[in-house]
Amino acid sequence: MVLINQGKKILEGAVHDIKNQFKENLFFLQFEGTLPADIKEKFRLTEEKEHSITVQLPNKNSSNELLSHLLRAGIHIQSFHEILPSLNEIFIQQVGVSNE
Repeated sequence: MVLINQGKKILEGAVHDIKNQFKENLFFLQFEGTLPADIKEKFRLTEEKEHSITVQLPNKNSSNELLSHLLRAGIHIQSFHEILPSLNEIFIQQVGVSNE
């Protein structure tokens, strides 16, 4: 995959590698139960709904730490996945960087 802007190559590589290069450690989690009171102190919630959250993990926290914390609190996890940016989002970000 090659991303080109105004005739100039701005990015090249396998789609999976490109998406991983620009990931922001965002995770979506769908659950049953009540979130522990300290969840916002330990993790950065970017979106919170009745039975789902989106969490941005700092580099020091792993997704396993988040899952362990929730499981210890008795939360039943129904779905969990990492949110990777789309190629369109990456392209727009890189075009902005190359035009600055």
